Amino acid sequence: TEPHKVIETVQSRCQRFDLRRIPVTLIVKHLTELAQKENVKIDAAALYAIAPPAALLALIETGPGEDVGCRPLVAG
Repeated sequence: TEPHKVIETVQSRCQRFDLRRIPVTLIVKHLTELAQKENVKIDAAALYAIAPPAALLALIETGPGEDVGCRPLVAG
């Protein structure tokens, strides 16, 4: 919705958040740091596969020291 098209009484009762996209490279950097802190090995292909905000994310279940790679998802 375009904010200027919303009537004033509705605007006064709403919170407004002007969000911007986070660059994929910044997300990858943060995920890399997180993986290192959690002692999880994850390759660059996997990071770039899960980093884009519009991507469908798979649930990753690993324990410390387990490897994470990029492999096709199978619907089940």
